[in-house]
Amino acid sequence: MKHAKHVVIAIAPIALVAGLILFFRGGSDLPSGARFVDVRTGAMTTLTLSEGRARVIPAFAEDGERTLFPVTRAEGGGWMIEPHYQPVFTAKFADATGLKIDPTTFRVID
Repeated sequence: MKHAKHVVIAIAPIALVAGLILFFRGGSDLPSGARFVDVRTGAMTTLTLSEGRARVIPAFAEDGERTLFPVTRAEGGGWMIEPHYQPVFTAKFADATGLKIDPTTFRVID
């Protein structure tokens, strides 16, 4: 039993170092950019997630208005506002007219 303790004590630091090396060498599986839609025009754009405009949703469009929302592929094709941000869209644009987003399905209108 004493021998087993010495083996565990000897292997533990090696396993710890190997785990740290694999952890820090692994890189990142996170995307560097995301697709956004301007809810007024329907124009799609890709923003770098580290870019200042993409840090707060709705993000800033080129004209300085906060009208860019992240989108995801909708079932059956097309694009829709990501479900996490749909309540934000509803709260901000509840009374707006002429938008390129269907307010009931959150799909981008072509």
